[in-house]
Amino acid sequence: MNNYKDRVLESRKITKEETTFIINLLDKYKMDKTDFINNAKNLKLNKVNETKLIVNGYDPEANIIYYTDKSNYVCELLHVASSNKNIYQGIIVKPNKVYKKPFGIALNEGITDLFLERATKKEGYFPFEKVCAKVLKYAYGNQIFDAYFKNNDGVFRHQFGKDITSFMDYLDEYSHLALIARYSMLTDKKLPLGLANAIHIMMDLTIEELLKIVANDKKDSRAYLIKQLNSKSMQAIYKIIGEYKFKN
Repeated sequence: MNNYKDRVLESRKITKEETTFIINLLDKYKMDKTDFINNAKNLKLNKVNETKLIVNGYDPEANIIYYTDKSNYVCELLHVASSNKNIYQGIIVKPNKVYKKPFGIALNEGITDLFLERATKKEGYFPFEKVCAKVLKYAYGNQIFDAYFKNNDGVFRHQFGKDITSFMDYLDEYSHLALIARYSMLTDKKLPLGLANAIHIMMDLTIEELLKIVANDKKDSRAYLIKQLNSKSMQAIYKIIGEYKFKN
């Protein structure tokens, strides 16, 4: 968040209307609101001057949101609701003796975008990540996301089979490549050679693991996934990497 600090124009506290909006959203879907209420007590919202590349951001350790005039910071308020002021918020798996790096960052953003869409009808910033979150919700119901708002990655993962780990890791790899592609578009640069193909491959691998997770559900999650891949949300990334063809 260092790139935000020297761009701050004004700082304020969260308003009563903003607090009520998020609490009502969490109540509507029966999600835990403890972290949000605790964080909101001393949350700062810092308005920053806008540049071509700057985006909204939440610093969980400092408990500060950075935002611009034209940006919608509801997604950052959702990050506030899924943080216990640890750098790894939501359902991100922390590094430990088994896992040498954090992962789950992309699914974390996908869940945030899912609730952003519900709250504001806005598409969000992570279309494929949101599609994956929607498929999990379609297969298992809203209750699987309660652990996200409790900042508990272990409880979240234990709701699924062992394939959830590979799925979250592959989705992270996809998201990293997609971020490079979006950056190239914003800076009017051509995509690095082979990047679009690499993104398609990571989508294939992510979808393969996702379908393993939902293989035993009672709904046709495969058909729902294909529908979501053809949705309006996905068109933004297709404009950058070219149309994606689902492999049966």
